[in-house]
Amino acid sequence: MPDDKALRCDCGHQVTGDDEAELVEKIRSHAQDGHGIAFSVEDALVVVFRSQLDLSRGSLTVDTGSSPVSPDNEGER
Repeated sequence: MPDDKALRCDCGHQVTGDDEAELVEKIRSHAQDGHGIAFSVEDALVVVFRSQLDLSRGSLTVDTGSSPVSPDNEGER
């Protein structure tokens, strides 16, 4: 993963990280603090991988409507 990767949540919050591990932790922290959603490491990795596949979107949400990925709705894609 390139250095200084940045992702923007649908709410407007942006997270950046020097490496994948830092980005994953910041995504998890924002999901919990900003939205009350407990992201697992795997949930956050899905967001990172999806953003790498769809660089034009650059969002913390996965295409499930307007809801962030969470363990409760992950299988509804």
